[in-house]
Amino acid sequence: MGDGREELHHGVENVISHRIRNSTQVKLKIRRTGCSRLTCVDEHILQQDCPKKLYNYWESIGGRRKATGIHLFHIFQIRRWRVKDNELLFLVQWVGYPPGDSTWERACRVKILAKEMHSAYLKTHWGARRAWDRRRGT
Repeated sequence: MGDGREELHHGVENVISHRIRNSTQVKLKIRRTGCSRLTCVDEHILQQDCPKKLYNYWESIGGRRKATGIHLFHIFQIRRWRVKDNELLFLVQWVGYPPGDSTWERACRVKILAKEMHSAYLKTHWGARRAWDRRRGT
């Protein structure tokens, strides 16, 4: 099945259910527009391609945290950066949560949680890169 991305180009009619995988990740069963067959996709894929469908699903069942019991979060994307008290911070959006639930996290923590994302962000945001290098003394 791959990562499920090829399935989403047809559009998502609705999210049917979810299941927890590896204690911290969620797979969702969806119905594609115009198709009776159900498809399973990773949560981060659905969030990337059809975020409102995902957020509406979680809201309809009482919220993601309550529905899954998962207390360990995965980074979906880094939205912005800032320096506060000489510390580089990233505004992090979490998998399964809308942008309004994003939190400011220390860049060194983000590096631990999502090293490739951290590195890619610094490559495209020169001000953040300078702040990171200054902090590390390079």
